[in-house]
Amino acid sequence: MNRQDDVVVVKMALRVLRDRLSYRPFYEAEINGVASDRTVSAVEAFQASQNESTADTLQPNDPVHRHLTEMVRRELRQSPHVRTPYLEFDGTKLCWFGHRETQTCWPAVSGVSGFQTKGFQALKDKGPLPEGKWRVRQDRYQRFDDAPLINRLASYLLFLNIKVTNWPGGKIAWGNHRVWIEPSRGNDVHGRSGFSIHGGAFPRSAGCVDLTDRMSDFAEKFRTYGADMDLIVRY
Repeated sequence: MNRQDDVVVVKMALRVLRDRLSYRPFYEAEINGVASDRTVSAVEAFQASQNESTADTLQPNDPVHRHLTEMVRRELRQSPHVRTPYLEFDGTKLCWFGHRETQTCWPAVSGVSGFQTKGFQALKDKGPLPEGKWRVRQDRYQRFDDAPLINRLASYLLFLNIKVTNWPGGKIAWGNHRVWIEPSRGNDVHGRSGFSIHGGAFPRSAGCVDLTDRMSDFAEKFRTYGADMDLIVRY
């Protein structure tokens, strides 16, 4: 492998691999054969995450460079983000990542209008979903049309300030699909709970991820996939 090819391999791998603390890719710039300062910084950050020396990182045919390339490839094979599809939410979109690249993104919001930014994530019933790692489970998927008729009819009593259903507001508030999510251990949820990914008529929520009219697309893909997923929230 020549030096340019080697640099391309390293860049592609470091774009897929993610820092275990920040969940951000080590490298987010252009993929080419040029070993720029950003490339060196990305390589050094990855080496530091592996407790490796950062000397002579991109010298062609250097033993350290060859070791780095193999180390990247090994981590790439073992990375859960490569083996298993996962989700990311940044406050404006929900993205489904597959084996090596973005598969699908849907416009999404979280929180009440005017309170949908990072600074409000501790505000109950108004702020967005707290940052961190969440679990999206297949067995927590629900469909409004599958609820008993009396439950569906009662859902619209919310507008009369009567809460007698677990679908308050009906399809206007939730859409036809929702999936409840659970925080991973150690996630700071600021004392909040009861979050889901759902749809609805308007782009607002009490902290859930709201896909509005795109929820059906996500629900179909999620149910077809058939396995639980990690959701990374980072604003």
